[in-house]
Amino acid sequence: MRSSRAIAINLAIMIYIWSSISFTYYLASFQLKYLPGDIFDNSLASAFAQSFGIIISGAFTKFFNKKQALIISYAISFVGGLLILFFGKSSVSLMPFFVGVARIGISAGFNLIYLMNAEVFPTLFAATAMGICNLLARIITILSP
Repeated sequence: MRSSRAIAINLAIMIYIWSSISFTYYLASFQLKYLPGDIFDNSLASAFAQSFGIIISGAFTKFFNKKQALIISYAISFVGGLLILFFGKSSVSLMPFFVGVARIGISAGFNLIYLMNAEVFPTLFAATAMGICNLLARIITILSP
């Protein structure tokens, strides 16, 4: 049985991770209409990328541990964000690709936090921890728009 101090530290870390992913996930959806290029192409790319991101998050867990998989998903979304930031206005035709790259990482990370929760917390506390993390993340996400 893990100590209550270790559980509290894990809970604080998971709240931070959950909040950052949730904030980014919903902010990306909200800001999609303001990106350069055709909103329909960007939305389509976002939808396909989201599906692909969820699929590859499962593959990440087979080849990497959860921490490495989460770092990889953050890195993918970071690269997508940089592409949008630096090349979005000059390469409008590539904007759906940039949106897709960012959305793959964000969706993979969003799926991974659900998978990580069961491994990070003891069985008796896992459902409560998921509820606490989700509640606080949603409260923080309200600030995203």
